[in-house]
Amino acid sequence: MLAIQLVNTVQIDLNNRYTIKTNKVHVAVPCFIPAQCQSCRSINTLTLELLKNKYMIVVTLLGRIDLNAASFTCHNPACGVTNEASVRNYVNAGYWTRSPTRTCTLFSQSYMVHWFHTKHQISLTAATKYKENPFINQIMFRTASSQYSYIQHKIDVDVKLNEFMRCKACVLPCKYCHFDVIFKLYRYKAARSGHLQYLFEDSIIISNAKIPRYVEEINILKPQKGYDNCGNSTYKAGKENTSRHRTQDETGLASACCRHEVVLVTANLKSGENYRIVNFFHHFLWTLDLLKVSEGHEMHVEWMLLTTLLVTSTSATTSFAIMMRMIKEMSGFLSVLHGRTHTWDFQVDNNGRWRDCACASLGEDEEQEQVFTRFARYGLVTKHMSPAFRNDHLSEVVVNHNKEKDYGMDYALVKRAKKV
Repeated sequence: MLAIQLVNTVQIDLNNRYTIKTNKVHVAVPCFIPAQCQSCRSINTLTLELLKNKYMIVVTLLGRIDLNAASFTCHNPACGVTNEASVRNYVNAGYWTRSPTRTCTLFSQSYMVHWFHTKHQISLTAATKYKENPFINQIMFRTASSQYSYIQHKIDVDVKLNEFMRCKACVLPCKYCHFDVIFKLYRYKAARSGHLQYLFEDSIIISNAKIPRYVEEINILKPQKGYDNCGNSTYKAGKENTSRHRTQDETGLASACCRHEVVLVTANLKSGENYRIVNFFHHFLWTLDLLKVSEGHEMHVEWMLLTTLLVTSTSATTSFAIMMRMIKEMSGFLSVLHGRTHTWDFQVDNNGRWRDCACASLGEDEEQEQVFTRFARYGLVTKHMSPAFRNDHLSEVVVNHNKEKDYGMDYALVKRAKKV
């Protein structure tokens, strides 16, 4: 609808008769008036006016409103210049656009906040169903929503200096970490690809190009043949190429979290689960000094079988030397329920309850699966997204999950202490 302000004027003739006339006046987009003119640099000489030939679409919680574009006119007699409001002026006033170059559609701050909480509290809600309005461009809305979430993330990281991919309860280096894959967060090949780039880049989800390069280095040390057997057990990891993934581009989301259910690292999978990918996660955290322990302690990660993969190799390359350091500084253990698929002697030797710093944890059966019970609900909306929208949406999911864990960490630790 077009926003028009009604202005009543009263006229009095010579016979003292009153006449009321109603005039329709167009309304400009409300903006904060800058304190200084850009042309003459004078102070407090600008006023807000409207552009008659340019309209803006403003979307609020009340619906769509068509307003005139805003402009600022300088009333300094020596200047008198009129400048159109820029994207910076609209953002400062609480409006969000699709891009810095297109300002035809604006979304209010309250509308973005409402959608942010809706999509995370009711994760099955899709953007196309949230606002089924034929007069609102859905692509513009989704792009503006991603821009809003990304800017809020940059404020938290760059301005407030928060580290949401770190656990404040774990005394660095972390003594405990486990890895798992959720295959419900896949994406179809038939879904639109799009041309947009990832806003979050690889700050939350690791770039897709890093894992294949690392797997190639592992295959040089020890080529893969068929399945990766877990020790002397018949329990095998997921097939790297399976028929259920033939229609999928991204087959799932892999992540590693600590004992406090804080996600430390995530990555997209292009194939099935593989121990070389598990090794990549351990190496990634180890190089960030998150899993690198001090003298006299051991790092306990879930069983990755580095010995089986690498010790048998006779190559003296740099990669092999790095892997040998990882074996000395880290040791694996079996989770409680997954360990039941192994032989008894293997369970006794690699049970986490016999290891220092394992703290009688249940392993991925408890912490990691608790994380995935929440992430799995987003699978219905991410499988039809483009790669950029899916990556940004899941990055928001991970950051929002870690935020909630960070804010409730004090209460959770006190509760655990009382239980013990």
